[in-house]
Amino acid sequence: MLKSSILMILMISALQIYAVNIKFYCDEAPPYNYSEENKITGIAVDWLEEMFEITGNKYKTEDIKLVPWARGYNLLLNKPNTCMFSVARTDERENKFLWVGPISEVTIVLLAKKEHNIKINNNDDLKKYSITTMKNDISEFALLKKGLNKKDLEYSSNNTENFLKLKKGRVDLWACEKSVASFEINNSDKPDEYVCAAILEKSELYFAFNKKTRKEDIKELQTAFNKLKKKNYKDLNDFKEYPFLKH
Repeated sequence: MLKSSILMILMISALQIYAVNIKFYCDEAPPYNYSEENKITGIAVDWLEEMFEITGNKYKTEDIKLVPWARGYNLLLNKPNTCMFSVARTDERENKFLWVGPISEVTIVLLAKKEHNIKINNNDDLKKYSITTMKNDISEFALLKKGLNKKDLEYSSNNTENFLKLKKGRVDLWACEKSVASFEINNSDKPDEYVCAAILEKSELYFAFNKKTRKEDIKELQTAFNKLKKKNYKDLNDFKEYPFLKH
């Protein structure tokens, strides 16, 4: 009787572990993931919802939560069964997370007001200007690689705030992913006032998972992603790149 009870407890525990849902988080980073009319949408969200369907709706769209970048990244680092997207896969992050993707290639740029005629010819030129970015973002990593220190940079919690800093003249440059910048600037009143001053780095965006997420779940989601890729499912080519950011 005792053995049967112990066996039953172990079986229930195993089922509970298996049934743990992955929590999915994203920040405001259009066109990949963002909020519109109280709904989370974007290219990466569309991918994820299609992956949910392929896996038999094991995961739910309701599991996707929109949070500030810093909070989502902290959860990704410290909480098992957590996914954050869209996250650039960099050397600094490679061994910190598990990865599903890639969603899209990305280009990290420096945005400036055209009227200031800012020219970046080498890394030393970066030290002449005030630059805003986000902590633990690929744009920050790219600037640090160029020889800047954290104390040299300004920070905001999201890219909308960074764009407003640039718009109001509180900083000279805004470091950001090009398509995200395109989305923000195109929705401004004078999009032609801005220009790409320099390209910092190129990378790829992924769904990043805490390392304590079940490997079976990662494999299942990557398999679903690969099936979509073979079908030529939507990607950044479906999103118009605004000509004022061509470099």
